[in-house]
Parts: sequence; structure tokens; C-alpha cells
Amino acid sequence: MIFFHGQGGPKETTPATHRPWIDHLVQKGAIVLYPRYETDYSRAVLDNAAHGVRRAMQRLGPQTVPVLALGYSRGAALAVEYAAAAPGRHLPVPDAIESVNPVPYGDWARVVDLRPLRPHTTLSILVSEEDPQATQGMTLLLERLRKAAFPPDRVRLHVARSRGSFTADHLAPLSALPAARAAYWAPTDALLARLAGPR
Repeated sequence: MIFFHGQGGPKETTPATHRPWIDHLVQKGAIVLYPRYETDYSRAVLDNAAHGVRRAMQRLGPQTVPVLALGYSRGAALAVEYAAAAPGRHLPVPDAIESVNPVPYGDWARVVDLRPLRPHTTLSILVSEEDPQATQGMTLLLERLRKAAFPPDRVRLHVARSRGSFTADHLAPLSALPAARAAYWAPTDALLARLAGPR
């Protein structure tokens, strides 16, 4: 699994903010790569992310497991862009993408061509109901996919709902509360389980 962090300054470039979720994924048996693509705000990030994945794969060696690209916020769009760029860069190509609270673009220096996305890729977009930015990001990401002629039947849309004292907003995926785990971790677990099943 490749976990693409959001744009949040130096702390976001370390796994600290997402550590509970990453630890959960590792306990489920996933190998999690966390490519640091910027140390502070940067417009161009796809090349850095790809470089981070390449370095990690050099250390891991060849792998034959399904690949999930999981991205949050800016990383949610970057995960899709990475999946489109990976075949041409001879990098692990995601079998599935989980795009959580996406903003419209990951790499802001140029518009990444999404046409190379493999048409059998499963693309899950998970949006918090109280995150207008993610709703707008999802709409624009869907438009980019439409223009790239990505098959609409390969896109699954999910809404994380608020309940009780839990507010499903932009930062909610950073929480490890039971409601956050149900809203964000459980769909990812289900997607991983499908990838691990008969192919």
C-alpha cells in the first residue's frame, strides 16, 4: 500500500498524523509506504512522490501483492495522479485507489494526464459530509476522470457521516475514535479484503 499524505507542513510529511491508521493497516498485514513529497508547501510534487516510491521499492525488492494507493486531502488527488503516471515510470501500479477528502489536484504545477489510468482499476472516493472542500474536490476529480474516459462503473462514491459527537469534516480521517474508524478505516479494510481475494 502507498499512503499519500496531505499538505500540512513538516508534521504531515512524517507518519505521525496518520500513525494510528497506518498501524491498523500494518496489523491487517499491509506493507505501507509513506512517500514524503514535500517538506513544506510545494507546487510540484508528483516527481517527488514517485521518487519516494522508487526508493522504497529498491529497499523492499520485488513484490507480488496487490497495490492500493490511499491518499488524504492533497494526497487523495495525488494518489490518482500517481496511478496514472506509474506505468510510464515503471513503478508499482495501483490495483485500487482510495481517495479520501480529495482536493482537485495533487500536483499544482501542471495538470497530470489521467488517461493512462488502467481501466480495470477500482477507484473509491470517500468524502466527509461536512467538508465542502472535499465535495468540490470530488466533483472536479470526477470531471477529470470523465475527460480521461475512465470507466464510470469503476468509481465508487462513499460519504462519511457525522453521528453523535463525531463530526465528519476535513480533519476527521486523522482521528482514531471508533466513529472515525467506522467511517474511514472500515471502507479501506473492505477494499483491501477485496484486493486480497480471488483475482
